[in-house]
Amino acid sequence: MIKIAIIGLGYWGKKLLKEFNEICDVCYCCTKGNKENIKWLKNHYPKIKYISTFDDLIKQNNLQAVVIATPINTHYLLVKKSLEAGKHVFVEKTMTQNLIQAKTILDIAKKKKKMLFVGHIFLYHPILRQIKKIIQKDPITYIHCTWTKLGTFNENLVLDFVSHFLSILNELLGMPNEIIILESKGFTTKCDLIILEVKYQDNIKGIIEINRLSNYKKRTISISTRKNLFLWDDDTLLKFNRKKLSFEQILESKNTALALECIEFINLIKAKSKDYSNIAKGLKVLSIIEKLM
Repeated sequence: MIKIAIIGLGYWGKKLLKEFNEICDVCYCCTKGNKENIKWLKNHYPKIKYISTFDDLIKQNNLQAVVIATPINTHYLLVKKSLEAGKHVFVEKTMTQNLIQAKTILDIAKKKKKMLFVGHIFLYHPILRQIKKIIQKDPITYIHCTWTKLGTFNENLVLDFVSHFLSILNELLGMPNEIIILESKGFTTKCDLIILEVKYQDNIKGIIEINRLSNYKKRTISISTRKNLFLWDDDTLLKFNRKKLSFEQILESKNTALALECIEFINLIKAKSKDYSNIAKGLKVLSIIEKLM
């Protein structure tokens, strides 16, 4: 069984730990001096060894892979050191702060013949896969993505939230011809609300709206096709009924995208040849983001 370590035990790090603990051997955890997280680890996973420093962690000879769920500005150095130490790496999105850093770590991964994988979770969502099947026969004409929630304020809004929707749009429509910032407002940071227009060939257009100053949490994607209207609402897919003038559920995701994503990473490690198509998608997202920053 593949032996891995989780680096970062915040909200998302705990979720990753739970998923990976079911499919491989999580041997170690490392988190930056947060006593509550260390206590949580000892209470919930007493068999997992806590190592206080990252440099000590990657020296463990039996460790094969690391899962990095730390702030985005730390990703590059942590990934680089992990790959150089001969470990496979799963890093949460966005993998680095810029394209040059991303290409550098990809080069290291290929040189070391190690797997490098970025956690653009929605690419593994069963509903996205269903939408891709639908639009093969009924192409998209317009797509509107909205996400409202409170926080997280310690990350760049574009790198943290917009990147999710860009990965989805790239998967459905390919790379855009143009992306325009229609509105950008800040309250707690320089940018807490943003509206983007994304243009594609054949006059296809997408809108991305992110608001992290909302008092409720909601993520939806409205998809207009030539014949129909669909709504991706969290873990359900709905289709508009023109006669009843209402939406009807056509799919509910039973498997979580996070579980499927973690399984994919382990399978890629086990594969005879290294497949970096996941990273290629991450690079495309970063290339768009660089035009916005």
